[in-house]
Amino acid sequence: MAATPDGTGTRLAVCGAARPAALGPVQRVYRRLLGERRTHAFFREVERRAALR
Repeated sequence: MAATPDGTGTRLAVCGAARPAALGPVQRVYRRLLGERRTHAFFREVERRAALR
């Protein structure tokens, strides 16, 4: 994970593992159903941890 100011806020980069192509259809459904919710939860956790520093 990396963060840097970009003028209007903070830009984050997160690296993850590659997944098998056979999981593509499952991932698309999952992303539609839970993607935004998980993204917000991820950022809340990042903010929580940053506040502890």
